[in-house]
Amino acid sequence: MKLSIRRARRVAGRFLWPVRVNRLLYLLRRLTHRWKLVHRAESALNQSVTVWQLGRERRLVFGDSVSQAAQSVVFTRGDWTQLRREYWGRALQPPVELPLRPRVLVLGLGGGTMVRILHQLTRPALMTVVELDPVVVDVAFSHMGLAGLTDLDVRIGDVRDVLPALAGSEPYDLLFEDVFFDGLAANGIEQEEYLDALAALVTSSGWLVFNRWFRDWGGKPIDSGQEQLASALAGRFTVVERVQVAQRWFNELVFAGRRREASAEGTG
Repeated sequence: MKLSIRRARRVAGRFLWPVRVNRLLYLLRRLTHRWKLVHRAESALNQSVTVWQLGRERRLVFGDSVSQAAQSVVFTRGDWTQLRREYWGRALQPPVELPLRPRVLVLGLGGGTMVRILHQLTRPALMTVVELDPVVVDVAFSHMGLAGLTDLDVRIGDVRDVLPALAGSEPYDLLFEDVFFDGLAANGIEQEEYLDALAALVTSSGWLVFNRWFRDWGGKPIDSGQEQLASALAGRFTVVERVQVAQRWFNELVFAGRRREASAEGTG
C-alpha cells in the first residue's frame, strides 16, 4: 500500500504538479492520435533527422525514435498558444524589451520553432540564424514550415566559427542561444571567451537569452551550469534573471540585458 501511495505521488509530481497545462493537453492528444513518421533524412552529424506527426503537432528529432529529445515542435494548424507557453514564447516576455522590428540573432535553428514565434510576435527587420547541420536546415524548410520565410539569413557552421564573421555586422537587439542547452562545460566551451563574443554582438540596450535544461524528462534535476552562467553574465550586464519554464519540458531561461560599458566597470 505504501509503495502504491509513493508511486501515485511520483506520477502526480511528474505529470500534474505544479500544474503543467501543456503536458496535460499533450497526454490528451496521445489518447486520440498516434505518432506517424513523416520524413527521414540521413545526417553525417546526427545520423538521422526525423519528422513525426501527432494530430496537429509536428516534431523534429535527431535519431530514429520519436521518444528522443525533441529539437523543435510546430503546429500544422490552429493557434500556437501552447508553444508560446513553452520557453520559446517565454523568452520574449519581460525582462526582455525589444524595439519595433528588432534585429535578431538565433543560435541553433532546429526545426525553427523560435524563428516562427519571433516572426509571429516581433516581425524582425532582420533575423540571422546559425545552424551546424545543413540537413537540419533542409528539413526545417521542407517539413517544418520555414519555406514561406524568405528573409532569413541562415549561416551553416559551428557557432564558434561563425561568431567571428558576425563581429563586424551591425549589433543585434536580441541574441537567443539555444545550442548548448546542457551547459557550456558539457560541450567543452570556454565560458569567458564565449560570453565576451556574444556580448559584443548586441546593442548596449540589447538582450541575451540562453535556454538550459533544469530537469530531465522524468523530472530529475540537471545542472546545466545555469548558476555559473548567470554569475558570469552579471559582470557584463546590469540585468540578469533566471526563469524556469515547466510545461511539456523543463527549461530554464537565463536573461541578460543592458550591457555594462567597459568604462564604467572601474568606477567606484
